[in-house]
Amino acid sequence: MNLMKLDEQILDRLREMVKAPYLVFPAEVKEVDRSTLSCTILPQDGVEMFDVRLKAGVENVTEGLVEIPAINSSVLVVLIGNSPENAFVAKCSRVEEVLFYGGENGGLIKVSELVSQLEKVNSYLKTLTNAFMAPVPVVSGDGGTALAGHISSQLASEQIPDYSKIENPKVKH
Repeated sequence: MNLMKLDEQILDRLREMVKAPYLVFPAEVKEVDRSTLSCTILPQDGVEMFDVRLKAGVENVTEGLVEIPAINSSVLVVLIGNSPENAFVAKCSRVEEVLFYGGENGGLIKVSELVSQLEKVNSYLKTLTNAFMAPVPVVSGDGGTALAGHISSQLASEQIPDYSKIENPKVKH
């Protein structure tokens, strides 16, 4: 084999490699489309890329995990097959929402908050049970007013549970 020809082949190959885009590069998120699980990004070279996938495969959102990046956050983008037309977000600096298996079941439960609210239910029921167990003077013809007053006074210091804060709406499963 001719040594000159081998040198030319190596140089040609190096020129080809230099022209190839980076396989992984940083970018900024400009827009997110939740319905298609894609986003528009702005790489450092300043040329916007559209329809960048939010996970490697977007055919079936009910499988796996999807991180929805925050607008203007930094992301690392991977080119599939080294093609700028087929890219996906590999990592996000700031996540707006996380979806497990499509997110149809709503947000994950904050266990400590749920336990706190359930403890209020247990305390309320215990106080109510004790109120019925205690003797109550019966006043003839009061229509149960004495009993109602007794139970109300027993329950006055109890807290009613509030379940509005037990869900983490940013992590859905």
